[in-house]
Amino acid sequence: MPWQRPSRILPLILALGFSELVRSGFFIAYYPYAAAQQGLTAAQIGLVISAHYLMDAAAKVFVLKYYGKFGIGPMLGLAALVGALNVWFLPEMGFFEGMLLTALWGLLVAPMWPLVMTTSSLEAKVGSENLAANYGNLMIGMGTALGMLGGGFLVQTRVEWLFPALMVTQALFLISALLNWNFRTEGLQKVIQERSYLRRVTSSTMQFWKRTEQQDAFPYAALRQLIPAAFLQMLIPALFSGVWQKFVDMTGVKSWSPALLLVVIVVAVLMFAAGMYGTASATRKKSRLVPALLLGLGLMCASFVALPLLIHQAYLWFVLAVAALSAGYGTYLSSWNGVVILLLAPEHRAVGWSVLMTFEALGFAVGPFLGGVAWTLMPGSGTFFLAGLFLALTMVYYRLVLHGQALASTESRGPHAG
Repeated sequence: MPWQRPSRILPLILALGFSELVRSGFFIAYYPYAAAQQGLTAAQIGLVISAHYLMDAAAKVFVLKYYGKFGIGPMLGLAALVGALNVWFLPEMGFFEGMLLTALWGLLVAPMWPLVMTTSSLEAKVGSENLAANYGNLMIGMGTALGMLGGGFLVQTRVEWLFPALMVTQALFLISALLNWNFRTEGLQKVIQERSYLRRVTSSTMQFWKRTEQQDAFPYAALRQLIPAAFLQMLIPALFSGVWQKFVDMTGVKSWSPALLLVVIVVAVLMFAAGMYGTASATRKKSRLVPALLLGLGLMCASFVALPLLIHQAYLWFVLAVAALSAGYGTYLSSWNGVVILLLAPEHRAVGWSVLMTFEALGFAVGPFLGGVAWTLMPGSGTFFLAGLFLALTMVYYRLVLHGQALASTESRGPHAG
């Protein structure tokens, strides 16, 4: 374990993992199915989902204050209860009241990702910050993937099982929240309790036209370098949220043998983990971070372009494309964590990660619309090709903005940086 005291951080990671499992299973699988039975149109369903994620994006920085004021555990418990109300009542609610309820859920869970990533790196052993962030990403990412894949599978096969499965998982989220009832970390207290600091940093970061640093020590220029890529990197997976079920149907998953399905899942998990931990080890030299980013982006770009072309080819080629995509994502995610940890010293990391994740969430909110348009224009392949295009643009951005002296000139000097 890369943490000094794993028992402190693991309940917090579990809470976010269960939360993401429920959110992905609910919004990708159960809610679109159940709301359609109540007569909501696809556009209305999409707007309700967007309301949740837009509130998630807008509230990441400022709701941190209330996590500090009332405590991480109590706020997580409230988020779990409101999430359970969403799972229970949202599919039967009308359009406008549904938007209000799901927006409240997004408001309460908004700070969870930056809290977990920041705390994970601050609680890490010296020199293991990137590895600690990767552990958290892997555990939480498995929850997201399980919700998406498992929810999609149950909607197609045993839809009556999906609601109880979501409620049980939400109960596990509540239990995890209670385990964090008295959780405190000194590295976050100043940040999450000082609203003026949050406001000043956020407003100053948004002023992209400023060329000089502010008087305080916050690395504004470094954060601005990361914002455009943060927006793009979450827009890309969100492209598929509205068309995921169409892709599953197109691949003929129902006709696959259980052994083939198991092989695809195992290969994806193993390659993702290999990419994350291999990169965390290889990038202990900071000069390797950006090349690793480019490698991960390149693998994902090639895989997204290849996947729709290989769906009806031999299974081996499809499995290889999935393996390359998983390894690329693991490589990229580990490198991204390393860059953020390197550029943001411990005392600035919570706010910095919150600002970045605000833009990530905005990208995630925009993605479903663009993905749906691309699928409509080019059924079966348009969304994949658009993802490849955005990945290529992200590669160009990283190569031009973050390569060479960019990391060295803005490197954080905190005791645990990188």
